[in-house]
Amino acid sequence: MFDCTISIIQLVLMIVSLLQNSGLTNSVATSTILIKESLGAQSVAAGCDGDFFIACGKPNNKSVLCRYIDNKVNNSFEINTKGVVRIFPLSNKKEIIVVTQEGKIFNVQIDKFEKCNILISADVRVNDVAVSQDESRIALATEQGDILIYDLAGKKLLKKCKLKDSIPISLCFSRNDMQLYSGHRNGAIIIWNVADWSVHKKLLAHDEGVSFLLVADNRDFFISGSRDSLVKSWSAQYFARISTWNLGNLEPVAAKYVTCSEHIAIGCMSGELVLLSTSLKATIAEIKLHAHTYPLTTVAYSSQLKTIITGSIIDEQLIAWRKWPK
Repeated sequence: MFDCTISIIQLVLMIVSLLQNSGLTNSVATSTILIKESLGAQSVAAGCDGDFFIACGKPNNKSVLCRYIDNKVNNSFEINTKGVVRIFPLSNKKEIIVVTQEGKIFNVQIDKFEKCNILISADVRVNDVAVSQDESRIALATEQGDILIYDLAGKKLLKKCKLKDSIPISLCFSRNDMQLYSGHRNGAIIIWNVADWSVHKKLLAHDEGVSFLLVADNRDFFISGSRDSLVKSWSAQYFARISTWNLGNLEPVAAKYVTCSEHIAIGCMSGELVLLSTSLKATIAEIKLHAHTYPLTTVAYSSQLKTIITGSIIDEQLIAWRKWPK
């Protein structure tokens, strides 16, 4: 099913050629994994022990969930779903949470890694998912316009939030779990009070849909990216805009905060990986890397390996970026 025999030398030469044109050959190190007989990577997440997990689409309208260690498949099994939206490795290092497009929430025991155990079945079309920092709650942004908040341990619905004519497409909990941020197709960001699920504030953040939201580790701000090609940072205390980065003609799709270098790693619709520095008040993209031929739709970061992992929902390869300019 999986064939990693692709010529690494050819791939390295190709990447080096691209990087020579951008002047980054002395600063970037990569490796590539080929995933054959798949429709590409639906979701990638870094584990707590230097491993990472990937969900791939299959031609039979199923998905396969894999665990990788040292760039090799350690174990894998099929899931009866058309698509996995998100994978969340839990801090106990014993299990991961998997959420599908159809609104099913599973857990998988890492030591066995042979089947999914159903926790919750919401029967909705899921656009995005967020897990609280304390891992007690999970929120689903649905195409029906609702935000569903569940108690993970109790497997029960806690709250159903909805704003008229505003479809949520991205979610993120604040670092202290006191707020939930929701990004919407009309470009708005809603700040929800977790205590009573009331609307604390509405930000007219972007001109197009908010494709991703993320919090910065150990920093008092959160990040939004949009189809309007803008990435913005916001104060987590006052909810005022701090910085704006203009990606030009690039459309951001997915992102992850890179702790070791204080970068935002952003996957773009055209396949580029963009790295933005949050330690400087930059107004343009710092680094642009030609990562994938097709849309770069999933990004993960392993703090143990200090590695960024990128994948495309159409491309049959994952790329691990192990070194980049600081």
